[in-house]
Amino acid sequence: MVDGQILTALGESILRMSSGFVLGSLAGVACGLAMGLFAPLRWTIGTVVEALRPIPAAAIIPPLIFILGIDNALKISIISLAVFFPVVVNTLSGTLSIDPTLLDVARTFRISRTSTLLRVALPAVLPYVFTGMRTGISIALITTVVAEMIAGSGGIGYYILNMQYAMRPSEMYAGILALAALGYATNALFRAWEMRVLHWAHL
Repeated sequence: MVDGQILTALGESILRMSSGFVLGSLAGVACGLAMGLFAPLRWTIGTVVEALRPIPAAAIIPPLIFILGIDNALKISIISLAVFFPVVVNTLSGTLSIDPTLLDVARTFRISRTSTLLRVALPAVLPYVFTGMRTGISIALITTVVAEMIAGSGGIGYYILNMQYAMRPSEMYAGILALAALGYATNALFRAWEMRVLHWAHL
């Protein structure tokens, strides 16, 4: 590691990626559940989601620079948006696949809508949510690096690009290797968390 520069760059990237991933996942789960449980929302918001989903996150960076500048607000917003779509699509699929009998039983016992959401719907869709989040975390890492390369002043993406311009290939390749290690560690940690939370689904 060159004077700790790579570690510093990785730390900045991890902070941005984590923030964007959490925000995008929370929004995706909330929106997916709402769309799955309420048909009018599915028809309206679903159309918007399907219209925006094919647009690559990198293509939205230039216009958003005019609104958010080039600081963390831009990068975290882009990462959140990139994570949002796989999470919302998978959460919606999970919500639509809930056994109607479970919801009927909840209504028969007059369980409130909030309790039904938290104790019936959410556990039933968790495997789908995690599938979306697993896809989302890979996209979050890619989007973080791309955003830092396009509009960066720090982070591992900016570091790699900067080393290329400075004609310092050894530092550039060290940055790429560090990025690969980060991707591997992120995936391994997420898989461990998933196995812990969804241990009942793997029995």
